Amino acid sequence: MITIADILALPAFEQIDLLAPVPGAGEHRVYNVGILDCPPTINGYNVYMPGEFILTNLGFCYGDPELSDASLIAMIERRVAAIAVKRVYSPCFTDAVARASERMGVPVYLYSGAYHERVAFESLDLLRRDLAASDKSDAVDAFLDGRTKAEVRETVHELAGLTGSTMRCVAISAEKDDRCSLYAIQDTLNDFLDSFRERHENVQNACAFRYHDALLAFASYATDDPQDALYHDFGRAIRGIGVNHCGIGDLVPLGEADVSIRQATILLNEAHLRGVPKLEWTDLAMDAFSYAARVDPMFERTTGAFRRRIEEYDAENSTELVKTARVFAQCSGDVSETAEVLHQHPNTVRYRLRRIRELLDMESARDRELLVFLSLTFLSR
Repeated sequence: MITIADILALPAFEQIDLLAPVPGAGEHRVYNVGILDCPPTINGYNVYMPGEFILTNLGFCYGDPELSDASLIAMIERRVAAIAVKRVYSPCFTDAVARASERMGVPVYLYSGAYHERVAFESLDLLRRDLAASDKSDAVDAFLDGRTKAEVRETVHELAGLTGSTMRCVAISAEKDDRCSLYAIQDTLNDFLDSFRERHENVQNACAFRYHDALLAFASYATDDPQDALYHDFGRAIRGIGVNHCGIGDLVPLGEADVSIRQATILLNEAHLRGVPKLEWTDLAMDAFSYAARVDPMFERTTGAFRRRIEEYDAENSTELVKTARVFAQCSGDVSETAEVLHQHPNTVRYRLRRIRELLDMESARDRELLVFLSLTFLSR
Protein backbone atom coordinates (compact mmCIF):
# COMPACT_ATOMS: atom_id res chain seq x y z
CA MET A 1 0.00 0.00 0.00
CA ILE A 2 1.38 3.40 -1.01
CA THR A 3 0.56 6.35 1.23
CA ILE A 4 0.98 10.10 0.92
CA ALA A 5 4.05 9.81 3.17
CA ASP A 6 5.60 7.38 0.68
CA ILE A 7 5.03 9.84 -2.18
CA LEU A 8 6.42 12.80 -0.22
CA ALA A 9 9.56 10.80 0.58
CA LEU A 10 10.50 10.61 -3.12
CA PRO A 11 13.75 12.33 -4.17
CA ALA A 12 11.82 14.72 -6.46
CA PHE A 13 10.55 16.63 -3.39
CA GLU A 14 13.05 18.98 -1.75
CA GLN A 15 10.99 21.18 0.60
CA ILE A 16 7.37 20.49 1.56
CA ASP A 17 4.94 22.59 3.60
CA LEU A 18 1.41 21.62 4.60
CA LEU A 19 -1.07 24.40 3.92
CA ALA A 20 -3.54 23.47 6.70
CA PRO A 21 -3.53 20.80 9.42
CA VAL A 22 -5.08 17.50 8.35
CA PRO A 23 -4.65 14.83 11.07
CA GLY A 24 -3.11 11.60 9.79
CA ALA A 25 -2.66 12.98 6.28
CA GLY A 26 0.49 10.98 5.64
CA GLU A 27 -1.36 7.70 6.17
CA HIS A 28 -3.93 8.35 3.40
CA ARG A 29 -3.68 5.70 0.71
CA VAL A 30 -2.77 6.74 -2.86
CA TYR A 31 -4.29 4.80 -5.76
CA ASN A 32 -3.12 6.90 -8.72
CA VAL A 33 -1.35 10.12 -9.69
CA GLY A 34 -2.84 12.95 -11.75
CA ILE A 35 -1.69 16.33 -13.09
CA LEU A 36 -3.90 19.43 -12.80
CA ASP A 37 -3.24 21.71 -15.78
CA CYS A 38 -6.60 23.34 -16.56
CA PRO A 39 -9.41 25.24 -14.74
CA PRO A 40 -12.53 23.38 -13.55
CA THR A 41 -14.61 24.97 -16.33
CA ILE A 42 -12.99 22.63 -18.86
CA ASN A 43 -14.40 19.31 -17.60
CA GLY A 44 -15.56 19.93 -14.05
CA TYR A 45 -12.64 17.73 -12.96
CA ASN A 46 -14.90 14.70 -13.34
CA VAL A 47 -11.99 12.72 -14.78
CA TYR A 48 -10.15 12.89 -11.43
CA MET A 49 -10.96 10.16 -8.94
CA PRO A 50 -10.89 9.88 -5.13
CA GLY A 51 -7.55 8.58 -3.90
CA GLU A 52 -5.47 10.30 -6.59
CA PHE A 53 -2.39 12.33 -5.67
CA ILE A 54 -2.73 15.54 -7.70
CA LEU A 55 0.30 17.53 -8.89
CA THR A 56 0.13 21.05 -10.29
CA ASN A 57 2.00 24.32 -10.64
CA LEU A 58 -1.20 26.36 -11.21
CA GLY A 59 0.50 27.94 -14.21
CA PHE A 60 -2.83 28.05 -16.05
CA CYS A 61 -4.17 30.51 -13.41
CA TYR A 62 -1.61 33.22 -14.35
CA GLY A 63 -1.48 34.47 -10.75
CA ASP A 64 -5.26 34.92 -10.44
CA PRO A 65 -6.15 34.03 -6.80
CA GLU A 66 -9.86 33.59 -7.60
CA LEU A 67 -9.15 31.05 -10.33
CA SER A 68 -6.56 29.33 -8.11
CA ASP A 69 -9.12 29.11 -5.29
CA ALA A 70 -11.82 27.75 -7.58
CA SER A 71 -9.47 25.14 -9.08
CA LEU A 72 -8.05 23.85 -5.79
CA ILE A 73 -11.40 23.80 -3.97
CA ALA A 74 -13.07 21.96 -6.87
CA MET A 75 -10.27 19.38 -6.74
CA ILE A 76 -10.53 19.09 -2.95
CA GLU A 77 -14.25 18.39 -3.30
CA ARG A 78 -13.39 15.45 -5.58
CA ARG A 79 -11.93 13.91 -2.36
CA VAL A 80 -8.56 13.25 -3.92
CA ALA A 81 -5.83 11.87 -1.65
CA ALA A 82 -3.78 15.10 -1.67
CA ILE A 83 -2.76 18.08 -3.80
CA ALA A 84 0.87 19.18 -4.18
CA VAL A 85 1.45 22.65 -5.66
CA LYS A 86 4.92 23.47 -7.00
CA ARG A 87 6.15 26.95 -6.05
CA VAL A 88 7.66 27.66 -9.48
CA TYR A 89 5.05 30.32 -10.43
CA SER A 90 4.60 31.73 -6.89
CA PRO A 91 1.06 30.34 -6.57
CA CYS A 92 -1.43 32.62 -4.87
CA PHE A 93 -4.73 31.69 -3.26
CA THR A 94 -6.73 32.71 -0.20
CA ASP A 95 -7.51 31.14 3.16
CA ALA A 96 -10.62 29.59 1.59
CA VAL A 97 -8.42 26.78 0.25
CA ALA A 98 -7.01 26.04 3.71
CA ARG A 99 -10.52 25.95 5.19
CA ALA A 100 -11.73 23.58 2.46
CA SER A 101 -8.65 21.38 3.01
CA GLU A 102 -9.39 21.09 6.74
CA ARG A 103 -13.11 20.54 6.20
CA MET A 104 -12.72 17.79 3.60
CA GLY A 105 -9.59 16.20 5.10
CA VAL A 106 -7.66 16.60 1.85
CA PRO A 107 -4.11 17.88 2.52
CA VAL A 108 -2.66 20.58 0.26
CA TYR A 109 1.12 20.85 0.08
CA LEU A 110 3.40 23.55 -1.30
CA TYR A 111 6.66 22.10 -2.51
CA SER A 112 9.98 22.93 -4.10
CA GLY A 113 11.82 20.39 -6.18
CA ALA A 114 11.52 18.69 -9.54
CA TYR A 115 8.85 19.60 -12.08
CA HIS A 116 5.54 17.93 -11.45
CA GLU A 117 5.98 15.73 -14.54
CA ARG A 118 9.09 14.24 -12.91
CA VAL A 119 7.25 13.82 -9.61
CA ALA A 120 4.41 12.06 -11.44
CA PHE A 121 6.87 9.67 -13.10
CA GLU A 122 8.54 8.74 -9.79
CA SER A 123 5.15 8.39 -8.07
CA LEU A 124 3.73 6.12 -10.74
CA ASP A 125 6.90 4.02 -10.64
CA LEU A 126 6.45 3.70 -6.87
CA LEU A 127 2.85 2.52 -7.38
CA ARG A 128 4.09 0.00 -9.94
CA ARG A 129 6.69 -1.30 -7.50
CA ASP A 130 4.07 -1.58 -4.78
CA LEU A 131 1.80 -3.62 -7.02
CA ALA A 132 4.67 -6.01 -7.74
CA ALA A 133 5.49 -6.14 -4.02
CA SER A 134 1.86 -6.98 -3.22
CA ASP A 135 2.07 -9.90 -5.64
CA LYS A 136 5.17 -11.14 -3.80
CA SER A 137 3.44 -10.69 -0.42
CA ASP A 138 0.54 -12.81 -1.67
CA ALA A 139 2.97 -15.46 -2.94
CA VAL A 140 4.77 -15.60 0.43
CA ASP A 141 1.44 -15.90 2.27
CA ALA A 142 0.40 -18.70 -0.07
CA PHE A 143 3.44 -20.89 0.43
CA LEU A 144 3.45 -20.28 4.20
CA ASP A 145 0.13 -22.15 4.22
CA GLY A 146 2.08 -25.39 3.76
CA ARG A 147 4.36 -26.70 1.04
CA THR A 148 6.76 -29.59 0.55
CA LYS A 149 10.46 -28.82 0.90
CA ALA A 150 10.87 -29.03 -2.86
CA GLU A 151 8.01 -26.57 -3.36
CA VAL A 152 9.48 -24.22 -0.76
CA ARG A 153 12.86 -24.26 -2.53
CA GLU A 154 11.19 -23.54 -5.84
CA THR A 155 9.09 -20.70 -4.42
CA VAL A 156 11.94 -18.89 -2.65
CA HIS A 157 13.99 -19.19 -5.82
CA GLU A 158 11.18 -17.54 -7.79
CA LEU A 159 10.61 -14.83 -5.17
CA ALA A 160 14.17 -13.98 -4.16
CA GLY A 161 16.46 -15.92 -6.47
CA LEU A 162 17.74 -17.99 -3.55
CA THR A 163 19.95 -20.99 -4.24
CA GLY A 164 22.41 -22.94 -2.14
CA SER A 165 22.25 -25.04 0.99
CA THR A 166 20.97 -22.75 3.77
CA MET A 167 19.23 -19.40 4.17
CA ARG A 168 18.20 -16.83 6.74
CA CYS A 169 15.31 -14.34 6.69
CA VAL A 170 15.15 -11.02 8.54
CA ALA A 171 11.90 -9.01 8.81
CA ILE A 172 12.37 -5.25 9.09
CA SER A 173 10.23 -2.19 9.83
CA ALA A 174 11.04 1.52 9.73
CA GLU A 175 10.27 4.30 12.18
CA LYS A 176 6.54 5.13 12.12
CA ASP A 177 7.23 8.87 12.24
CA ASP A 178 10.11 8.76 9.77
CA ARG A 179 9.27 10.28 6.40
CA CYS A 180 11.78 8.04 4.74
CA SER A 181 9.83 5.62 2.59
CA LEU A 182 10.10 1.91 3.22
CA TYR A 183 11.13 1.68 -0.43
CA ALA A 184 14.06 4.00 0.21
CA ILE A 185 15.23 1.67 2.98
CA GLN A 186 14.71 -1.26 0.62
CA ASP A 187 16.97 0.35 -1.99
CA THR A 188 19.66 1.10 0.60
CA LEU A 189 19.45 -2.42 1.97
CA ASN A 190 19.68 -3.99 -1.48
CA ASP A 191 22.80 -1.89 -2.21
CA PHE A 192 24.36 -3.31 0.94
CA LEU A 193 23.26 -6.84 0.10
CA ASP A 194 24.91 -6.57 -3.32
CA SER A 195 28.24 -5.70 -1.72
CA PHE A 196 27.62 -8.25 1.04
CA ARG A 197 27.35 -10.98 -1.59
CA GLU A 198 30.51 -9.77 -3.34
CA ARG A 199 32.54 -9.70 -0.10
CA HIS A 200 31.69 -13.24 1.00
CA GLU A 201 32.28 -16.18 -1.29
CA ASN A 202 29.92 -18.34 0.74
CA VAL A 203 26.93 -16.08 0.03
CA GLN A 204 24.95 -17.40 -2.91
CA ASN A 205 22.22 -14.76 -3.08
CA ALA A 206 20.99 -11.82 -1.01
CA CYS A 207 18.07 -9.47 -1.58
CA ALA A 208 15.18 -7.64 0.09
CA PHE A 209 11.61 -6.88 -0.93
CA ARG A 210 8.51 -5.39 0.61
CA TYR A 211 6.15 -7.72 2.45
CA HIS A 212 2.93 -5.96 3.46
CA ASP A 213 4.11 -3.10 5.74
CA ALA A 214 7.58 -4.51 6.33
CA LEU A 215 10.66 -5.65 4.43
CA LEU A 216 11.93 -9.19 4.17
CA ALA A 217 15.69 -9.50 3.70
CA PHE A 218 17.18 -12.83 2.61
CA ALA A 219 20.65 -14.32 2.43
CA SER A 220 21.38 -17.84 1.17
CA TYR A 221 24.65 -19.68 1.63
CA ALA A 222 26.55 -22.40 -0.18
CA THR A 223 27.30 -24.39 2.98
CA ASP A 224 25.32 -25.72 5.93
CA ASP A 225 27.37 -23.77 8.49
CA PRO A 226 28.40 -20.31 7.19
CA GLN A 227 30.91 -18.28 9.19
CA ASP A 228 29.53 -16.25 12.10
CA ALA A 229 31.11 -13.15 10.54
CA LEU A 230 28.51 -13.25 7.78
CA TYR A 231 25.63 -13.10 10.25
CA HIS A 232 27.19 -10.26 12.27
CA ASP A 233 27.99 -8.32 9.09
CA PHE A 234 24.38 -8.67 8.01
CA GLY A 235 23.12 -7.59 11.44
CA ARG A 236 25.31 -4.48 11.57
CA ALA A 237 24.10 -3.31 8.18
CA ILE A 238 20.45 -3.63 9.17
CA ARG A 239 20.99 -1.55 12.29
CA GLY A 240 22.69 1.18 10.27
CA ILE A 241 19.96 2.07 7.75
CA GLY A 242 17.17 3.56 9.83
CA VAL A 243 15.54 0.34 10.99
CA ASN A 244 13.18 0.60 13.95
CA HIS A 245 12.61 -3.09 14.71
CA CYS A 246 13.71 -6.37 13.17
CA GLY A 247 13.10 -10.06 13.68
CA ILE A 248 15.94 -12.43 12.79
CA GLY A 249 14.88 -15.91 11.72
CA ASP A 250 17.05 -18.96 12.20
CA LEU A 251 19.55 -20.22 9.65
CA VAL A 252 17.69 -23.16 8.05
CA PRO A 253 18.02 -25.53 5.08
CA LEU A 254 16.70 -23.88 1.93
CA GLY A 255 13.82 -26.34 1.81
CA GLU A 256 12.67 -25.03 5.21
CA ALA A 257 12.77 -21.34 4.23
CA ASP A 258 9.15 -20.98 5.33
CA VAL A 259 10.27 -21.68 8.92
CA SER A 260 12.79 -18.80 8.92
CA ILE A 261 10.23 -16.47 7.29
CA ARG A 262 7.56 -17.36 9.87
CA GLN A 263 10.03 -16.80 12.68
CA ALA A 264 11.20 -13.45 11.29
CA THR A 265 7.67 -12.05 10.91
CA ILE A 266 6.58 -13.29 14.35
CA LEU A 267 9.74 -11.82 15.91
CA LEU A 268 9.21 -8.47 14.18
CA ASN A 269 5.73 -8.22 15.67
CA GLU A 270 7.05 -9.22 19.11
CA ALA A 271 9.85 -6.64 18.84
CA HIS A 272 7.20 -3.97 18.25
CA LEU A 273 5.14 -5.18 21.22
CA ARG A 274 8.15 -5.36 23.55
CA GLY A 275 9.71 -2.11 22.32
CA VAL A 276 13.08 -3.69 21.54
CA PRO A 277 15.17 -3.18 18.39
CA LYS A 278 15.66 -6.85 17.49
CA LEU A 279 14.71 -10.35 18.52
CA GLU A 280 15.91 -13.82 17.65
CA TRP A 281 13.86 -16.99 18.05
CA THR A 282 15.51 -18.16 21.27
CA ASP A 283 14.75 -14.74 22.84
CA LEU A 284 11.08 -15.79 23.02
CA ALA A 285 11.81 -18.56 25.56
CA MET A 286 8.50 -20.38 26.34
CA ASP A 287 6.58 -18.22 23.86
CA ALA A 288 8.60 -19.87 21.08
CA PHE A 289 6.88 -23.18 21.81
CA SER A 290 3.50 -21.48 21.85
CA TYR A 291 4.05 -19.93 18.41
CA ALA A 292 5.38 -23.21 17.05
CA ALA A 293 2.29 -25.05 18.27
CA ARG A 294 -0.04 -22.58 16.53
CA VAL A 295 1.26 -23.44 13.07
CA ASP A 296 1.08 -27.21 13.49
CA PRO A 297 -2.42 -28.31 12.33
CA MET A 298 -2.21 -31.75 13.96
CA PHE A 299 -1.11 -30.30 17.30
CA GLU A 300 -3.87 -27.68 17.20
CA ARG A 301 -6.51 -30.25 16.26
CA THR A 302 -5.42 -32.52 19.12
CA THR A 303 -5.35 -29.84 21.81
CA GLY A 304 -8.56 -28.31 20.47
CA ALA A 305 -10.43 -31.59 21.03
CA PHE A 306 -9.49 -31.63 24.72
CA ARG A 307 -10.20 -27.92 25.20
CA ARG A 308 -13.69 -28.37 23.75
CA ARG A 309 -14.56 -30.99 26.37
CA ILE A 310 -13.91 -28.44 29.10
CA GLU A 311 -15.43 -25.52 27.18
CA GLU A 312 -18.67 -27.41 26.52
CA TYR A 313 -18.98 -28.34 30.19
CA ASP A 314 -18.50 -24.65 31.14
CA ALA A 315 -21.15 -23.59 28.64
CA GLU A 316 -23.68 -26.11 29.96
CA ASN A 317 -23.02 -25.59 33.66
CA SER A 318 -21.90 -21.93 33.91
CA THR A 319 -18.60 -23.00 35.47
CA GLU A 320 -15.05 -21.68 35.03
CA LEU A 321 -13.09 -24.84 34.45
CA VAL A 322 -11.29 -23.49 31.35
CA LYS A 323 -10.03 -20.45 33.25
CA THR A 324 -9.00 -22.66 36.17
CA ALA A 325 -7.14 -25.08 33.89
CA ARG A 326 -5.30 -22.27 32.14
CA VAL A 327 -4.27 -20.52 35.37
CA PHE A 328 -3.22 -23.85 36.93
CA ALA A 329 -0.89 -24.39 33.95
CA GLN A 330 0.44 -20.82 34.15
CA CYS A 331 1.11 -21.26 37.90
CA SER A 332 3.17 -24.42 37.25
CA GLY A 333 0.69 -26.62 39.11
CA ASP A 334 0.77 -24.64 42.38
CA VAL A 335 -2.77 -24.96 43.78
CA SER A 336 -2.33 -22.17 46.35
CA GLU A 337 -1.03 -19.72 43.75
CA THR A 338 -3.82 -20.73 41.35
CA ALA A 339 -6.40 -20.05 44.05
CA GLU A 340 -4.85 -16.66 44.77
CA VAL A 341 -4.93 -15.62 41.10
CA LEU A 342 -8.56 -16.79 40.77
CA HIS A 343 -9.58 -15.26 44.13
CA GLN A 344 -10.91 -18.66 45.19
CA HIS A 345 -10.34 -21.00 48.14
CA PRO A 346 -7.75 -23.73 47.43
CA ASN A 347 -10.42 -26.37 48.08
CA THR A 348 -12.52 -24.84 45.29
CA VAL A 349 -9.56 -25.15 42.94
CA ARG A 350 -9.02 -28.79 43.97
CA TYR A 351 -12.70 -29.54 43.32
CA ARG A 352 -12.48 -27.99 39.85
CA LEU A 353 -9.31 -29.96 39.07
CA ARG A 354 -11.09 -33.19 40.01
CA ARG A 355 -13.91 -32.28 37.61
CA ILE A 356 -11.33 -31.52 34.86
CA ARG A 357 -9.71 -34.93 35.46
CA GLU A 358 -13.08 -36.61 34.97
CA LEU A 359 -13.75 -34.72 31.72
CA LEU A 360 -10.33 -35.69 30.36
CA ASP A 361 -10.53 -39.33 31.54
CA MET A 362 -7.55 -38.74 33.84
CA GLU A 363 -9.07 -39.57 37.24
CA SER A 364 -5.93 -41.37 38.42
CA ALA A 365 -3.49 -38.70 37.20
CA ARG A 366 -1.39 -36.87 39.76
CA ASP A 367 -1.13 -33.08 39.77
CA ARG A 368 2.22 -33.23 37.96
CA GLU A 369 0.76 -35.34 35.12
CA LEU A 370 -2.29 -33.08 34.90
CA LEU A 371 -0.01 -30.02 34.78
CA VAL A 372 1.94 -31.41 31.81
CA PHE A 373 -1.27 -32.32 29.99
CA LEU A 374 -2.93 -28.91 30.54
CA SER A 375 0.29 -27.05 29.67
CA LEU A 376 0.26 -28.76 26.28
CA THR A 377 -3.50 -28.33 25.84
CA PHE A 378 -3.31 -24.56 26.34
CA LEU A 379 0.15 -24.05 24.84
CA SER A 380 -1.07 -22.52 21.57
CA ARG A 381 -3.45 -20.19 23.44
